[in-house]
Amino acid sequence: LKMVSRGSETRAVCITGPPASGKTISMLRIATEAALAALLTSDVSDADESSAARAARAASLAIHSMLMVLPNADSPHSVDNLRIPLFLRASELSRYIDDMGGGDVDLVELFVKKKWPDYAEVLLKLYDLGHLLPIVDGLDEGAVHRKRIEDFVSEALERHPGMSLIVSTREKHFDESRRGKRLEAFKPAQVQPLDEQGQDDLISYRVKEERRGEFKVQLAVVAAGAPELVESPFL
Repeated sequence: LKMVSRGSETRAVCITGPPASGKTISMLRIATEAALAALLTSDVSDADESSAARAARAASLAIHSMLMVLPNADSPHSVDNLRIPLFLRASELSRYIDDMGGGDVDLVELFVKKKWPDYAEVLLKLYDLGHLLPIVDGLDEGAVHRKRIEDFVSEALERHPGMSLIVSTREKHFDESRRGKRLEAFKPAQVQPLDEQGQDDLISYRVKEERRGEFKVQLAVVAAGAPELVESPFL
């Protein structure tokens, strides 16, 4: 999220990594943090809420705040640094393109009208003003529309000079896209697998001491069949 913050030279980032390396969880975390940050001074510190619930409430409140702030250019509340995250799954976007049955359309607009019709007006206004942060997960899962979606995210950067974009895909597909002259503006950020020391550190942080021995035994069983899951930063 810091890589594409206001004032940064980087406007477009692609999270890459092998299957089950934590790309989608990374993207959801980025969206959550962006939603919470969008509230600025709003209170989302209710200890009884999960982080997901707080993020959802944050996004909802921030969007409703925009309904009051954006139409008034003289408002004392600055929204220059405020960006609302829009989490899009490429697989879902691909289905919407199929349903559309052809034609040239802005894919963010298509997604918003299909997925969030109640918020479409304000979200599209945020989009036009560069206050939306599209987070497109799983470009490699765009099926037959993968190239179209990749072309779109690159073109969107040119059409919206103040907007940033975060996408994710497998390393293999990112390299293929680059060879095809797509995603050239996107800076890769690889999800790093955990080494043995990293696994131990994470287990010590997240698992109570009395359960660590049992957890490591279970982890060894998983590692025998799917070692990539054990190396995930989100094991």
